[in-house]
Amino acid sequence: MIISLCSAKGGVSRSTGSLGLAGALARAFRTAVVDLDADAYSTEMGLAQSPCDDPLNAPPITFTHPRIREGNLILFRGGDALDRASDTEIASHIERARCAADIVVIDTPPDRRRPTVTMAMAAADVVVIPVLPEFQAVSGLERILCTMAEMRLNAPVRALLSRWEAQTRLARDVQLELLAQHPGLVVPIAVPRDQRAAEAPAAGVPVTLLAPRSRAATAYSTAVYDIAASAGLRIPKGAI
Repeated sequence: MIISLCSAKGGVSRSTGSLGLAGALARAFRTAVVDLDADAYSTEMGLAQSPCDDPLNAPPITFTHPRIREGNLILFRGGDALDRASDTEIASHIERARCAADIVVIDTPPDRRRPTVTMAMAAADVVVIPVLPEFQAVSGLERILCTMAEMRLNAPVRALLSRWEAQTRLARDVQLELLAQHPGLVVPIAVPRDQRAAEAPAAGVPVTLLAPRSRAATAYSTAVYDIAASAGLRIPKGAI
């Protein structure tokens, strides 16, 4: 199964979400993180690895952590060469990751028309769009949906509410608008704003492994059941 996290704008917790979901999945599945961002945020800040000069041909890095089985989390690093890659090269890179793992989580750059984004959407079994509690983020979601329609892609889409502050009027209004305009699109569990998620990049560990009982980690670990089910993968209850 391939999960692609995409957004039309930056700063929406896309890389944090990619790693949060991957860290949760790695408890039960061999999971690959594919960093398709030339700026390599998942690589450098998320898992504390250096960007790669030739990410399309470099071997993956196995990430070890006491909370997961050895070899259950691997990283295909990002780097500048991704912005010069062709559709065919990117598709082959994604296929290489798919052959190496049970589940692939793809982190993409903040765009909707770069080859790294369009090929990630084309390969996806499910596309996850992080949405912040702001109306600009809703507009970003609409743009991704439009791009997928233009490409005639039929993968299911899940909107993941991120850095959510449910007590604010704005967050409630944004959520109501999403539910009204896109019924069934929103993942039922929202990922709350959480200091532990902000600390995870400094530790070079997904928040779901760094602080598995934190509010953000619990939300990611719950959301992944819904996201996987939308692509046809039923994860046994309690596996993650």
